[in-house]
Amino acid sequence: MRNNIDILQTIITQSLESTLDSNIKGLISQIKGNNETIDRFPINIAEFSLFLSSLNNEFNSSTVSVQEIKSSTSSSFKPFSYTEFSSKHRDDFVKVLKNSRLDEDSSRNAEVYFNKLLDMEYDGAIKLLEEVFISTLTVDILDEELQIGIINLLCNYDFNELGPTAQLIASSAYPIKSVKVKSSIFNLFGHWGNREALNMLKKYEEPHEPWLRMKYRALINSIEKKYVICKKN
Repeated sequence: MRNNIDILQTIITQSLESTLDSNIKGLISQIKGNNETIDRFPINIAEFSLFLSSLNNEFNSSTVSVQEIKSSTSSSFKPFSYTEFSSKHRDDFVKVLKNSRLDEDSSRNAEVYFNKLLDMEYDGAIKLLEEVFISTLTVDILDEELQIGIINLLCNYDFNELGPTAQLIASSAYPIKSVKVKSSIFNLFGHWGNREALNMLKKYEEPHEPWLRMKYRALINSIEKKYVICKKN
């Protein structure tokens, strides 16, 4: 009889100790420390079975609650939808980009608006910028105003901040047959003014228009002098 009780005690302790509350854990601890109690007061199997059944029901109830919480959390999670993001912000974004050419305040508004998009969903904002730029090329007539607005927006960020998207946009816009677009591209490279921008510029063909060619050469010369001075210092 004593061996059976010891075996029962071990099984109960191992299976329930991790889930019982502090009061029941204390009871088990007392039983472990005073085996004479078991000898003097044998366990009522029927009552103990009822006790185990009650604990089991409470444990199952807790398990279900956890599963329900997980299910509720999963159902409330809404994955990012670029289609929804674009449809919500594209029109306003295009509007502020076109207005950014008007004055300095409008240019600042475009930067503030785009920063908000970046904070909301960085990848979504970058993809929207790329999509809007491509749209300027896929229409029947080049949307010069919008394209310049995008390039002017990029002038608010350093070389690596929006890379490689910014560099790809600059590279795609350079060959376009628009004096205004090409001039704004030179402004962007001048804003970057680093070695990488210089290396990119040198790989482009010189503009055919006399004043653009002068701007191109002056820009290269200016960045080169900047690095000569840096080396001397």
